[in-house]
Amino acid sequence: MPGRAASPSMTAIPSNATTSAAAVLPIMGVVFVAFLVIGIAMPVLPLHVHDGLGLSTFVVGSAMFAAFAIGAPAGSALYAAYGFAAIACATAVAPFATLLLVARVPAVAPAPHGRVSFAEVLGAVWVPGLGSALGSVGFGAVMTFAALLFASRGWPNGWLAYSAYAVAFILARVFFSHVADTIGGAKVALVCALIEAAGQALIWLAARPEMALAGAALTGFGFSLVYPGFGVEAVRRVPAQSRGLAMGAYTAFLDLAQGLASPALGLVASGAKLNVVFLASAATVLCAALVASWLMAHPATAEGHEP
Repeated sequence: MPGRAASPSMTAIPSNATTSAAAVLPIMGVVFVAFLVIGIAMPVLPLHVHDGLGLSTFVVGSAMFAAFAIGAPAGSALYAAYGFAAIACATAVAPFATLLLVARVPAVAPAPHGRVSFAEVLGAVWVPGLGSALGSVGFGAVMTFAALLFASRGWPNGWLAYSAYAVAFILARVFFSHVADTIGGAKVALVCALIEAAGQALIWLAARPEMALAGAALTGFGFSLVYPGFGVEAVRRVPAQSRGLAMGAYTAFLDLAQGLASPALGLVASGAKLNVVFLASAATVLCAALVASWLMAHPATAEGHEP
């Protein structure tokens, strides 16, 4: 009725979940744009470096190693319509949009003192970090060499490999991201490293584009949970107050692996058929499964030490 105050039951009170989601939306937007920019260039930059500039597959591997789905078809469409200059402009301009998202994000108060040293944290997380680094090689192989493989075989729509990878990656994160906390990060990393290695082997053996797309999807699904699986193991090996530092050290292994693996795979491609890159990657990812097996045999407690 007019003039009547709303009762508590009639007033919408936002839940904690809604409030939390609204708080992280700007950060999610920044991450989305960052990967969108990489994805726009991903399907065409290897081709441009290799075919347009006439450089080797080794240089194609110095060129790039990461992207996700939406940018891949967008980049292909821009390239087909306007050429490589459009890719350069898009990747230069798009990051400025993130400034509007982060401008109002409040600062985070520094954590209380009492952390252990970085050297101690590094010593605690290097084994899961190594596992993540080895597991990331399949990711780099698809992102850097899938477009070249499709082009070399005369298969159309090479960007579909990136989309297949990314869709499987996203679905795995949406439906199975909780599994590492439930059954243990090492178990998840072991199973998913095997899935990722199988995907790489399928691309190596691919006689048709559909096989390569299935391999890219398996790679995306596997690596999607390899990274958080080993990440759970990393943070369990340090005290709670040092887990932010632990994740920084853990992620550094991934960054270093991507900086080294793609050029190394490029060298493999220089002296062999392009599909052999994926055989080498499959073998490397299998080593990540061995690391996961070691972690299962040497579990860590929540206090950051082995029992």
